Amino acid sequence: MYMMEYNNLVELAEEYGYIVATPMGFNERGWYGSRGTGAGNRRGGNSGPDNLGELSELDVMNVLEIVREEYNVDERRIYLIGQSMGGAGTWHIGMKYPDIWAALAPMAPAIGASRSPDELSAARRLPVMVVPGDADTAVDVELTRRWVAKMEELGMNYEYIEVAGGTHFSAGRQNIDKVFAFLAKHRK
Repeated sequence: MYMMEYNNLVELAEEYGYIVATPMGFNERGWYGSRGTGAGNRRGGNSGPDNLGELSELDVMNVLEIVREEYNVDERRIYLIGQSMGGAGTWHIGMKYPDIWAALAPMAPAIGASRSPDELSAARRLPVMVVPGDADTAVDVELTRRWVAKMEELGMNYEYIEVAGGTHFSAGRQNIDKVFAFLAKHRK
């Protein structure tokens, strides 16, 4: 899901004073390391290399570094958000590099059943907003609910918006303004 297509994303970024970068990863099926680095990334006939997730994660981190070098970035206000595969990547990269981010916002996160919510302990200090739809046919909302239950157990600072009737593609789009408002409340 290409987030720059979200309605009002650019206007919201300007309103909140954000620089928005939307790295695409190695290719459209990169999974940003959230499915590991092996051939398990080759779903749907994907012809990517065995380390596709690793390369996509590297793309995100390289884009972040370029933005930091080229713009006046407030290091206390670096956020990570993503939709679908990017939501899974938000979890993965957020947990792997928790000291970079001021907050996370995975939307319709396509985190696989092989990933454990126990991994959240690595990012327990990070504020998180999670936005799934309860009518999502691509990602079982029950998986997201398990991650939210773990956030509750860990005492994390989080907000959860489960969109009644929200689909895989609509939940985040309908709530991007709330995501930006949530992010604006948090600094490192």
